[in-house]
Amino acid sequence: MLINKKLTNAIQLHQSGQLQLAKNQYQEILMLNPLHGEAIHFLGVIAYQEGDLLEALVFLDRALELNPGNWAIHGNRGLVYQKQAQLALALSEFERALFLKPDYPEALNNRALVLQSLNLLVDALASVSQAIELRPLYAEAWNNYANILKDLGRIDEAFKGYDQAINIAPNSVDAIYNRGKLFQETGRYSLALDDFKRALILDPSTPYLLGSYLHIKMFLCDWDGLLEDQQKLIGKISHGERVATPFSVLSLTDQASIQMSASLIWTKDQYFSENYNSIVCKSTRKSKKIRIGYFSADFRAHALTLLMAGVFEHHDREKFEVFAFSFGKIPSKDHMRKRIEQGVDAFFEVENLSNSQLVQYISQLGGLDIAVDLGGYTAGSRAEIFAMRIAPVQVNYLGFPATMGASFMDYIIADPIAISPDKERFYTEKIVYLPHTFQANDDQRPDLGEKLPHSEFGLASNSFVFCCMNNSYKITPIIFTAWMYILKHVQDSVLWLYIDSEAAKINLVRECSERGVDSSRLIFSPRLPYKEHLRRLQRADLFLDTYPFNGGTTTSDALWSGLPVITRMGETFASRMGASLLATVGLSELVAATLGEYKSIAIDLAKNAAKLNDYRDVLKKERFKSTLFNTTLFTCDLERAYEIMHDRAIQGMSASQLIVPNLK
Repeated sequence: MLINKKLTNAIQLHQSGQLQLAKNQYQEILMLNPLHGEAIHFLGVIAYQEGDLLEALVFLDRALELNPGNWAIHGNRGLVYQKQAQLALALSEFERALFLKPDYPEALNNRALVLQSLNLLVDALASVSQAIELRPLYAEAWNNYANILKDLGRIDEAFKGYDQAINIAPNSVDAIYNRGKLFQETGRYSLALDDFKRALILDPSTPYLLGSYLHIKMFLCDWDGLLEDQQKLIGKISHGERVATPFSVLSLTDQASIQMSASLIWTKDQYFSENYNSIVCKSTRKSKKIRIGYFSADFRAHALTLLMAGVFEHHDREKFEVFAFSFGKIPSKDHMRKRIEQGVDAFFEVENLSNSQLVQYISQLGGLDIAVDLGGYTAGSRAEIFAMRIAPVQVNYLGFPATMGASFMDYIIADPIAISPDKERFYTEKIVYLPHTFQANDDQRPDLGEKLPHSEFGLASNSFVFCCMNNSYKITPIIFTAWMYILKHVQDSVLWLYIDSEAAKINLVRECSERGVDSSRLIFSPRLPYKEHLRRLQRADLFLDTYPFNGGTTTSDALWSGLPVITRMGETFASRMGASLLATVGLSELVAATLGEYKSIAIDLAKNAAKLNDYRDVLKKERFKSTLFNTTLFTCDLERAYEIMHDRAIQGMSASQLIVPNLK
């Protein structure tokens, strides 16, 4: 009777979330009966809830010895293995639980999660559908059902699944947050913001929610309360809290230490389980050619690919084999995709492979010497495969201009301006300094032809046209204030912006008026096909870069179009890209160290036509001879870097900072 009473009390405490008190009661039961299977089982559950997975397995293993046919123990063991990323073992446990109890909706739901992780999406959908059939008001299962549908590309059905989960459980933060992320991915930023706000009210401690909320506010140019929330975010990152994905931080701070901390937190949270970093991939290949694998979700008409296409084509096939691995959700059929497929030795569409299957697939292909992650922590990237060590040399390059904070990434490619030597400590990768520029470029950009008239773009012919065609999330209040100051001091000037959100336009118009500038001086431009975008840039007079997240491809596009760019240089890679690109074309005079200097340069050039034309003349000459647009030279620089990395790996040497010699 005493044990039963204690067990009832312990379960009540456990269910109410009073874990320590419940643990004490279970332990008292074991003092009375050391072989009490339920108490041992529930101690395992508490250990799992507290994050002690090894102790959880010890208790659950003991409980299973005492009661081999207990389906719940198998289900909980599956949860532990799932948390450890031991997916095969987790799947086996859930299957065993369902063999013992076929009408077990939790096991069906959890099995679906494992199958989803293994990229067996059709099987996952079938499993979670069974869970919902058994328990129609199972909100968590509806949320997972929607997640799987999203992965299958069935977006409308996914929204309906999230709606159903939220109708059942209006306070389901997971479902609300996930629906918000899907709104974000489909460009419905205002609806995403509504969901993120709602989720924050319900549970402000939800991992990475605050960063998602601020990132969406940046997309919408909604800056109400931004400074306060920004400082809160930075403080939480400083204390090691999981509040922002690494990419969302790049436009919110110019502190290299904060960007590194955000990456370290994310990497530790996502990729450091028993299943990662267990493979030591040594370089044993001694063939004549070095095998390079480029990995990206963006092998299509995308900013990154517009830079890299020429590099793939220019690689020296006497020395290198070049493979591209694509994991874009929907395989693209556009012209850039076709060009990349033709520009590499082999192109592999691997979206449908799970991480472990992809690692095995690469091994079956004969392995790689160097794996280059072109995505880092951007949308669609799969850092998991790098955490599982797909090559002896692994490189973070171009797509994510910051450290990944990951021991499994050996190098980051930069130049002495993009990463200044005094900031090396904020990069966990070893830095590879290329001699000319960090940025690949394509010398096959479209021929621009004659300038189109101002009227083609809704511009007055007598206006001085400042422009910025960077994404809206890069526009910060501080840089916008600087732009308004410039407009006030340059008569008959306008600011031409690329904005694809009506809400962002409304917010910018309001911000413009609040700063005492007639909002008619803001001109908004939509997304255009690439050639038309380049011709549009020809029509502007001066490009104003964003800060602290500079333009990358957009800056190169402007320079290619003959449009001078003014940039504000900071301390992070993201805030030094513009300075690097301008130095490469001989226009370091347009790099400002402060916002005051930035404003002065812009105003001076707008009032000094001869001086501005001199800069345009420089660009006209540099377009075809600058190292920035010399794809052959850049590829040679990059290949020398690869050869040094590979030689070190062959000799069993660890990664080290590399300064690639200038052999031009």
